[in-house]
Amino acid sequence: MQQIIFGVYGEGPTDSRYFPTLVERYLTVFCAREGVDIAILPSIHIPRRSGGFVESLKIVEQNYPELTYVFVHSDADAPDISNVLEHKWQPWLDECSEPKRWVAVIPVRMTESWMLADRNALKSTFIISDTNLEEILGSQHPESIQNPKGVLAEIMRVGRQKRIYGFEENIAQRCDFSALERLPSFQFFQKQLSNSLSWFGN
Repeated sequence: MQQIIFGVYGEGPTDSRYFPTLVERYLTVFCAREGVDIAILPSIHIPRRSGGFVESLKIVEQNYPELTYVFVHSDADAPDISNVLEHKWQPWLDECSEPKRWVAVIPVRMTESWMLADRNALKSTFIISDTNLEEILGSQHPESIQNPKGVLAEIMRVGRQKRIYGFEENIAQRCDFSALERLPSFQFFQKQLSNSLSWFGN
């Protein structure tokens, strides 16, 4: 059995509490689904670097040669991920030595867009009723919400379990991946992962 050791490079504290748990869980599920016999080791936190996107990742590449994969988070801050792909991600892939080792994690708008994907995870984390959650979210698609951070804050305000430290990890632990897999930005992440695991197995 081969082993995967991975690191997560995020934009801030919220991301470092959410993505390592989410990625580790999803890697486990995804590998089992694809029939890939791989042991996934706990993630390595990569501290945020100052400087431009490509310059920062060059430092990460130099300092973490032992990582099988590096998951790099960058919010789209837009209705889709095209701008980040063109102006950040592709320039980095053109520079790095092993492109298949790098996996982009680019939520539409911001990380909270992914956190809003699974309503059951929100209900169990913040102890909020179906009625109240429906009043806040309605029929909105998570990636159509222009201010997902504000919507999440409203859910926390209304819920009986108020803001708790580490709620991001709670949501990552509880989310049903079928909800995330409906999001185009997560589908892009999933496609990269599939391509990278195919490369890793060879």
